[in-house]
Amino acid sequence: MGRYLVYGLSLCQYCVLTREYLDSRNIEYVFMNMDEDPVGIREAKEFYGHNTVPIILKNNLKTGYVKFIGGYDDLVESMEHE
Repeated sequence: MGRYLVYGLSLCQYCVLTREYLDSRNIEYVFMNMDEDPVGIREAKEFYGHNTVPIILKNNLKTGYVKFIGGYDDLVESMEHE
């Protein structure tokens, strides 16, 4: 069993699309709104090597393993291959 972790901004178009996409499929996720944390979002971008938001991770709740997915398009593509 897993859930998605999404770093994003409230007014970001692709962040909104990500939330709608996951909601429409009843997939559990945690949205980490970074509107008030510009340092945190910059550090997340640097850590994951991803220059835009959202930054999407898949978290295996059984093992604790976290896999970097990428952005919205990467999420859609990864879901099509599952």
